[in-house]
Amino acid sequence: MRCENNLMETTLKKNMSLYEEDQQPEGGRWRKILRYVLIAVILAIVIQMLYAGVLFLLAWRAEGSLQTASSYKQIEKSFKRVIKAQQKVVSRYEFYEDPFKADPLPMAYNCSLGSLMQSAASSVSEGVLDREPGSTQEDWPELITQDSTTNTENADEAEMDQILTKDGLIYVLYYNDGSYIRSNATDQEGATDQLYILREKNGICEEVGKVSLKINDPYQNASSEDDLYGDESASYEDGLMWCGKSLLYVKNTRAQTYVIPIDVSDPQKPQAGKMLRQNGQNLCTRVSGEQLIIASVMQPYTDADGVISIEDPQINDKKLAVKDVYWQRDLYQPGYTLVCSYRMADHTQLEPVGHKALAGTAMKVYMSGKNVYVLCRTVAKRFDETERTGITKFVVDSEGTVKATATHIVKGIVGEGFAVKEQGGHLWLCMSVHHYKSEWKWKKAEVPFNWKLLAHYTGQLKMLCGEEESSRNVSVYALDDSLQEIGTSSEICKGETVQCARFLNKTLYLVVNDDRKMIQVSMAAEADPQVLAQIKLADEVHYLHLFPSDPSMIFSLGKTTTGELDMTVFQATEGSDIKQVASYGLRQHDSSALADHTKILVQKTEKGFYLGFATYNAEGLQYPLLHYTADESVTQVLRSTSKGRADYWCRGLFIDGSFYVFRNSNRDLQMEKYEHPQMEAYADKAKVWSNY
Repeated sequence: MRCENNLMETTLKKNMSLYEEDQQPEGGRWRKILRYVLIAVILAIVIQMLYAGVLFLLAWRAEGSLQTASSYKQIEKSFKRVIKAQQKVVSRYEFYEDPFKADPLPMAYNCSLGSLMQSAASSVSEGVLDREPGSTQEDWPELITQDSTTNTENADEAEMDQILTKDGLIYVLYYNDGSYIRSNATDQEGATDQLYILREKNGICEEVGKVSLKINDPYQNASSEDDLYGDESASYEDGLMWCGKSLLYVKNTRAQTYVIPIDVSDPQKPQAGKMLRQNGQNLCTRVSGEQLIIASVMQPYTDADGVISIEDPQINDKKLAVKDVYWQRDLYQPGYTLVCSYRMADHTQLEPVGHKALAGTAMKVYMSGKNVYVLCRTVAKRFDETERTGITKFVVDSEGTVKATATHIVKGIVGEGFAVKEQGGHLWLCMSVHHYKSEWKWKKAEVPFNWKLLAHYTGQLKMLCGEEESSRNVSVYALDDSLQEIGTSSEICKGETVQCARFLNKTLYLVVNDDRKMIQVSMAAEADPQVLAQIKLADEVHYLHLFPSDPSMIFSLGKTTTGELDMTVFQATEGSDIKQVASYGLRQHDSSALADHTKILVQKTEKGFYLGFATYNAEGLQYPLLHYTADESVTQVLRSTSKGRADYWCRGLFIDGSFYVFRNSNRDLQMEKYEHPQMEAYADKAKVWSNY
């Protein structure tokens, strides 16, 4: 009976509970549901924050450390994510008006190194008349006793050139694309590059020997619809270099770097050796002792079906082991940068010795001795939209082994010109630093609301409709042997970017873009670089040249406000004002020398210097030779004119006291010789030699 009473009581309580729940208002149930939903959202947010915190911690600990990938598939997956994210971001830019249209984010497969490293568009100033040269003894006022050499980034390191001289012989690389072949030719010899070995005899050049240099490159004639590396309009120049007693022919195409050693021990019978092939466009080539070091860059390409692909890095069709590929964090542009060393096995064969690759497309490669510095752009940090550059240091030892020893990320993008320099055991960098901010900005009827405005770009959450440049400045960094910062001078020039720069000993000279100023910076106190002097410029400057033997003398090449080429000479002493002492303008001329220092002839003399470089206008390719003397005057002593020839390149140089102008057209190779000291004004009065 008692059990029945307990059961009845339990049943009654249960029914009463159900009744009470039924009597609860509808809002009570929803409050419970909302409570659970809110708890779930909070938990999700906490988990996401913890996940982001772990990723941030891992990234913070990994930054500045060298890592390798476990497989090429891992690298490819990362490349695909970056390309996909970049495509999405680019599509967003099409949605807006300025400032995005004016400077869109480049797509991974259409972003060339040339576009990243090219000088800014020329501005313009007062025009200067093109003076006519004379033909008297005074036109050649100073004796030249030293043969010309290639104008190089580092004075003691050779670089590629189309013309080299050694032991009384002239080695000239003749380029012919096959558009013109002699009618009496029995073969296709005229469609290949050729090495001519010349010697002066009886006042004119004679041919000592020659050898054909043929390379069948599948990418050489690629178009935008086919496999294409980089920019279709980019320049892929070839050149010659000495490596021991052998001459190296370096051929650069859109996708490959080729090297053919040439045995010139018998100048009458030069022998072309076994061809070497390295993936990627040649960025930097140096010879250190008997070793050849090549840095090349592999960019994504599109095939005929529009598929974006990136090949694995190879040397002579042999793929690099994945353990030799280092990983760059915060990848901005997919691709590979290869650093490889070779040695001469004999006069006709190069042997690969060491090789490493970096997953990332280099903006610049700087070589100093056996140290190779690869600079790649990286994405901005989360919540900090400042542009950054990753620097990876490779060392090539005496055996040729390549090893990555350090890496570091700094704020900014490397400046134009010679903005990187190793000296005194330190690496100096001159950087343009751009700061961005992201915020919502509504533009009525111009920017409709769209959830797609939120783009996940390589791990960076950005609200693109409000992204604007908030500030810019110039910073100078001093890094030690392990790439740790020992000195930083930020905001040297607020609101400015670097147009060009040059280091000399403990002094930096830089030209800024917007305000057009040349600034002298002392780096004597490495931890605190200081601005010493500056001068306002009337013209835009693209190139600066300093003389180690005379640090007070500087000259620049640039453009006036009316678009003419202009050479200006400055006098500067440390800590004092910079003074402009002379200038010379070439009317209606332009020159590729503004972007390629190897095309500039600089011959120092006791009282001044000679300056020569090829220019072009409606009349064709010309070669003016200018002379600056200590009385602060500039005269034009020569103007060699092509007379309607379609020249590929034109170079001038001093050899044994005479001046030579070499021209390479699609028809022939031509040499003009101007006797010292009576330099004639025009080519038709010079002694002329041609290979045809």
